[in-house]
Amino acid sequence: MSNKQTKKNDVFTSVAVKYKPHQDAAPRVVAKGKQQLAEKIVDIAKSSGVPIVEDGLLAQLLYQLEVGNEIPEELYTPVAKILVFIYRVYKHRFTSSAVEVE
Repeated sequence: MSNKQTKKNDVFTSVAVKYKPHQDAAPRVVAKGKQQLAEKIVDIAKSSGVPIVEDGLLAQLLYQLEVGNEIPEELYTPVAKILVFIYRVYKHRFTSSAVEVE
């Protein structure tokens, strides 16, 4: 799961995305919130050791989706770039069943 957050006009937004390569067709939104709820999502991610990535525009786009929905095709590329970054930085956390990233 990764978390995208932003502060835009003093509105803090956070969206958590989860993706299991061998199980899910696409990443899906698992949590989202603004202001206090957004801060709670970030706190839970931090305390759980979940990587956090800041991308304000992407957070705003993902926030428009309902929790549980897969991300639309037009967001595959920006989300994939973040997932690749997370995989490369945190690859020691992934098991051999994780997708290889070249």
